[in-house]
Amino acid sequence: MSKTRLIISAAALILLGLFGWYLYDHLEWHDTTRRTGYTKEALRNNYHAGMLLLNRLGYPAERSEDLARLDTLAPQSTLLLSGDESFADPALRQRLLDWVKRGGHLVLPITPDDKGSEVLKALQIDVQGRLENGRERFAQQSNSAAPPRREQDLDRRDLEIEGHDVSVSLRNAAVFDAALSMDRPGEWSVQADGAFKDDDSLGDTRVFQPLQASAEDDESESVMLYARFKWGNGFVTVGSFAPFTNDALDKADHASLFVRLLSLPDGKRPVLMLFAPNYPDLLEWLLEHAPEAITGLALLILAGLWRAAPRFGPLQPEPEPVRPGLREHLAASGYFLLKQRSYEALIAPLREDVLRQLEHLQHRHPEIEGRDRLGEHLSGIKAGEITRAFAPEPDSQHEFLRRAQTLATLRAHCNQLRQTTPGALS
Repeated sequence: MSKTRLIISAAALILLGLFGWYLYDHLEWHDTTRRTGYTKEALRNNYHAGMLLLNRLGYPAERSEDLARLDTLAPQSTLLLSGDESFADPALRQRLLDWVKRGGHLVLPITPDDKGSEVLKALQIDVQGRLENGRERFAQQSNSAAPPRREQDLDRRDLEIEGHDVSVSLRNAAVFDAALSMDRPGEWSVQADGAFKDDDSLGDTRVFQPLQASAEDDESESVMLYARFKWGNGFVTVGSFAPFTNDALDKADHASLFVRLLSLPDGKRPVLMLFAPNYPDLLEWLLEHAPEAITGLALLILAGLWRAAPRFGPLQPEPEPVRPGLREHLAASGYFLLKQRSYEALIAPLREDVLRQLEHLQHRHPEIEGRDRLGEHLSGIKAGEITRAFAPEPDSQHEFLRRAQTLATLRAHCNQLRQTTPGALS
């Protein structure tokens, strides 16, 4: 290595060392926590955080998407049913209700869109609309002198459940009515007093506006936000579960309320979160149950594209144009006249040719009078059939073919006789 390169390399190493020392002296290592998107189990289960909470508190909790688990589920269990579309089947719905009557605890998360659900109809639960959102209420009171509340606090409400005060965010929560007697132990409901808004712009979903704490209205009505009631030997708990998802469970009193709704006073029951699968679309069903059909279809499409795709290569010479002969032209003309039912135009030349040949052969048989009798003698065809063939204007295709066959046979015999010697005709 030359002296110049050695000096440059040494200077670069010194500068790199100084830069490293500067970074080491001025930078410090800090650990930070950053929330990312959901992955794995939390991505498939909205209540995964709640399931982990239940397990830590001693409640055996698991999730499943297999509806067959309902047949092996012990009656002394809690079933959180997310998505009840599959229970539109009467037989499956009856199995669910029978399990509750044997002592099961059914927890039903509901939304305003669940109105008309077959499971809710069977349990005599009528979803009447949704609770007024805090943003709507804040917009109406924006001119008041009260200090503005934070957006996350607009939908927060203070409720009393089983003698405990809880603060819950009830955004777009469903309000419902149920035929409850409330005279048996273990039954309770959380109600709100108010009135439904009469606004056509809100669509089919009615909005329930609660009364203020200091307000009084004789025409107000009560709706339910949460309820637990007896069904046979079991219990049914129903209400909005939007506050108990993975991203909202750690806010307000959502965690404690979630555990309270999924537990009963009789002990720690195992919890099964059953995510009833929706009916898959055709493509999803084929991919799961008939991948061979999808593979075959893909191969057919590829084969069709391969067949129709242009292939680049040497140009082939164009074939010489083929000129149709006279026979093809005559055949096409005859076919056209036959379609037009021009029978006389087709049979007239044949008839004239046969008459002319019979006239030339008349001198060989002077004893026979008439062309029809001469034709009968030469061909063996009856004279009446020959007379019929000599008549003009066939009236149908069948008649045309019959006369043409007779005339063609007669002409063939005439041509044969013309080629023989005169001595052979006697």
